[in-house]
Amino acid sequence: MLWAIASSAFVIYLYRKLNAAPAEVAAPENAIDIELDKINSRIDVLEAMGKTRRIAP
Repeated sequence: MLWAIASSAFVIYLYRKLNAAPAEVAAPENAIDIELDKINSRIDVLEAMGKTRRIAP
């Protein structure tokens, strides 16, 4: 019972703390697209490395 009260109080505290005004956006709108392009290019490089290792003994 005490655990339920404590956890409820903690959730209420977090809700009030996180319910503050939204932060300003520091990243550009296409930041996710840029990061995905970087990850995809790294994956392409790794896949190319794997293909060359299979071909060359």
